[in-house]
Amino acid sequence: MALDERLLMTELTKLRKGRGVYSAGIDELVGPTLRSVCGIGVNPVDETVIRHMVIDWLERSVSGLPADVQLAVTVPFAIHTDARYPRLTDRIGWLAERWSRDPRTARRRVDDALRRLVQAAQHPANSNVRKHPRDTWHVAEFDVLIRLDSPTPTWFEHRTIVSDRDDVDQLELSVALPRSQGCGFNDLDVTVMHGAAIDTTERLPRRLVVHLRLPHPLRLGEQHNFALRVHARKDQAIRSEYVYWPDQRCERLTLRVRFGPSDTPVAIHRFDAVHHLDFEDADLGGAPVSLDDTCEATSAFIDLRPGFGYGVHWQPAD
Repeated sequence: MALDERLLMTELTKLRKGRGVYSAGIDELVGPTLRSVCGIGVNPVDETVIRHMVIDWLERSVSGLPADVQLAVTVPFAIHTDARYPRLTDRIGWLAERWSRDPRTARRRVDDALRRLVQAAQHPANSNVRKHPRDTWHVAEFDVLIRLDSPTPTWFEHRTIVSDRDDVDQLELSVALPRSQGCGFNDLDVTVMHGAAIDTTERLPRRLVVHLRLPHPLRLGEQHNFALRVHARKDQAIRSEYVYWPDQRCERLTLRVRFGPSDTPVAIHRFDAVHHLDFEDADLGGAPVSLDDTCEATSAFIDLRPGFGYGVHWQPAD
């Protein structure tokens, strides 16, 4: 069925008002046309999942466009973390100041960017619209080891996944990046250790997405193991936290952080199921996590849900 650009334009224009994608009741704000292009479907879906899928579609759809067009889309919908104001007028004002233009000119750019977004949605084969729904597989076990005991910060991700339908032969992953503000995605290297091959990577505005090819198609209920290694440049600083935002259901996460003997932190705390709306303002000083005799901190989480953050935060020594 052909996409009705007029309806999609109307639904997107409605959604970007108020708090944008962070408006309460987004399940009622997202119309049938937008649901279709985002792959949400007509069955009832949790509000948090809908928000996550809409943000994902918006980011993918503009990822190949110039930086100013990306801003003209992500800021009005309140996706951009530096401009998450409660009113659309304030977000456009932020753009006007950034571009050194008057608000009327900024508004025209925003409207032009929205039209480009709608036109791209008409040709999904040539855009970055999701091709593999999240509900085709889930994570049974996710083991992460972060090595901070060497000049090059490195983390290893081992996953056991379960296919939720027949013929699953491709995956896409959002790689969690405990990076500093100044560390870009070009400063990182992702390699497969075993169990898959990388087809492509996407550098979205806020995250890195890796598209993987499996050795063979999985049957319904079949398990498969694979592992990734991610490392930054030598001496690249990273943030003193690791956050995992699951895209799919995850049954269990085991997170280990290994520190150098001379760089052990003052304190380590875990945070469990922090809602993405609250994360920036959340007090991450949750339950303490102790270091063992090898300078490792280990924390486990179960029944992880999309839209919530799980991980640890540490306070470096002065």
